[in-house]
Amino acid sequence: MRRTRLLVGLIGILALSLVVTGCLNLFAPKVGEVRGKVTYESGTPIEGAEVKLGTAVAKTNAQGEYAFTKIRHGTYDFSVVVNGTTVHTQKVTVGDKPAVVNVTVPDPVQYGKVVGTVKRDDGDPVAGATVRLGDRSTTTDADGAFEFSDVPYGTYTVRVEVDGKEHTEQVEVNAPEVSVHFVIEEAGPALVYDEDFSGPGDDPAAFGWTTHDGWSIVERDGKRWIQSAHEVETRAYIEIPDFAMAKLVIVEYTTILDSGAAAAVRILANDTSHLRGGTNFAFSLTSSELIMRRHTNNNYPGITPGTGNAIFSAPLGAAAGVGKTVQLRIVYDHENEQLDAYVNGEQVTGYPWPVPTDLLIQTETNTYLMLHSNANATGLWTDIKVWVE
Repeated sequence: MRRTRLLVGLIGILALSLVVTGCLNLFAPKVGEVRGKVTYESGTPIEGAEVKLGTAVAKTNAQGEYAFTKIRHGTYDFSVVVNGTTVHTQKVTVGDKPAVVNVTVPDPVQYGKVVGTVKRDDGDPVAGATVRLGDRSTTTDADGAFEFSDVPYGTYTVRVEVDGKEHTEQVEVNAPEVSVHFVIEEAGPALVYDEDFSGPGDDPAAFGWTTHDGWSIVERDGKRWIQSAHEVETRAYIEIPDFAMAKLVIVEYTTILDSGAAAAVRILANDTSHLRGGTNFAFSLTSSELIMRRHTNNNYPGITPGTGNAIFSAPLGAAAGVGKTVQLRIVYDHENEQLDAYVNGEQVTGYPWPVPTDLLIQTETNTYLMLHSNANATGLWTDIKVWVE
């Protein structure tokens, strides 16, 4: 009997325990979990990001992962903080099923330095050149170097202005320091005059030339030429404004000494009222040689006017002769203080000729190209070209 009662008592206690446990489970708060991953847009996981869910806080691991467990069901404020900056916020609802919240963060802005140099093709640095990158600008130092710091990663166009001309290079800033180097090629002399007298009419004035004593445009050997008068010593001229203060002058032309003693070209003349053109360099083609004179105010420097003495003369051999077509190229290099001459593409013997410093010509007023022939001589010229630098 006692055993029966004891057994019944135990069964009753067990039943009561089950009832109490069930009641507790029925009224206990429900909980769930939230987990996910925080990465940059590039896919790189972010370690140490602070993830907040309501008042709970978690840190991401080396794989960018975080987890919240045993979180009561409900809706919470959710945020992610990276390097002290809140980069993401939203609402998250915790329910029976685990909530997965992955967060992608824009890649951080990285900065680099752009360094470079600006040099000419001979290796000389260009100091004081303006260099631009975006809306920023700087100038090159004495070594031609420049630098832009704190440049966000990206692709840029670097612009350099030298001698009034812009040069550009693309640069990809994707490292702490990238470099870009400019080599400025010398442009060389510019063609500023080119005349072959093609076109209607026989008046040199139609081609911009001022003449005296009966010059004309004639046809010969399939070309058109400007031709001097024969009876008197005479001249024709045209202004070349780019002669003013030029560092380098090149004059090329085709000529014929048709008859007489000489036909000449005077470069850098400044006095068109005089047959000798004031101050200039004169190159006279004779039947046998090329004669160069330097005139100063219509006189040969240090030589009695009218003596006919040449500063420098060079024999031309078979290249010269009355009636022969000759191409001449005269090069005056002011900076290097020399004159050079070529006949039919060959350098004339004795050239280049060193110009004494006191005979150099570089002014604002020596801007004329003059053609000249002696009395009883006839000269013809065509394909006249002028380059200056």
